[in-house]
Amino acid sequence: MITALNEQAGQQFQTLVQQELEKGSSYTLAYIQATRTQMNEADVLSTDASMLAAIANNREALAMWADEYNQFRIKATEEGVPQELASVIRLVCDGIMFAHLFDLDPPGEEELTRVVQYLEALLKKEKDEVES
Repeated sequence: MITALNEQAGQQFQTLVQQELEKGSSYTLAYIQATRTQMNEADVLSTDASMLAAIANNREALAMWADEYNQFRIKATEEGVPQELASVIRLVCDGIMFAHLFDLDPPGEEELTRVVQYLEALLKKEKDEVES
């Protein structure tokens, strides 16, 4: 059951990423947007919280998430996103998700919007500098 919940959570997130890619976003930007969208889906968050509690000490179950992070790193590198910026984006997205999952002072809608816009601006600035 833990494995199935884990796979379901991963598939739901990848579906959100894919939807953003279909809108023309880069993978890195799609990852940011998928994180934001996921925060508005309460059923996803409650399922993920239960799943996280169950797999916290299960290295095999966590391997899927390690693969997800590796995929993000590869795609960001392919897009020319510096490793430092990719790490900041991933860690901020993780922090947002964990704050919501465990109700640890999660950002409200307005703050979340500003954070997402800030990450998008950093990504755009980096892209503009590379193209110059």
